[in-house]
Amino acid sequence: MAICREYPGLKGTVADLPGVTRLASRFIAEAEMSEVIDVSAVDLRSAPPAGKEEAVLLRAVIQTFDKDDAVKILRNISLAMPSGGQIFIVGSILDNSHRGPMSAVAYSLVFLNTYDNGGAYTDDEYREMLVSSGFTDISVAHEALPDGMGIVSAK
Repeated sequence: MAICREYPGLKGTVADLPGVTRLASRFIAEAEMSEVIDVSAVDLRSAPPAGKEEAVLLRAVIQTFDKDDAVKILRNISLAMPSGGQIFIVGSILDNSHRGPMSAVAYSLVFLNTYDNGGAYTDDEYREMLVSSGFTDISVAHEALPDGMGIVSAK
């Protein structure tokens, strides 16, 4: 919602599981943002989101799934993007040794203890998943945000 408020011409879609979209719809309506933010119930592991999205932002999504499900999600998202569309994955990014940075290691432990198959992925693991899902022009920025989160982007 904050992004759509900051950029008034921007329209957004929340695509998530039905339990999440019910809550999201309520929060969006309470914030009087229903005109600019749509909600779509979809399991991204089994189907792409409806419509064509020029940009997709995932925060703490890929990290909650094992690699097989993460690749399914990324493939389905790629099907919903026009040529030149861009994906942004925000989250903890481990270095390829799996030993740092410390903020990513800490978040990985949280994901491992919270989700059945969760965990932070490395720079190389993100690249492999994105390439196998049809993405190119991959960029990885470790600890790019003030909270220590990194950003992976691809087209």
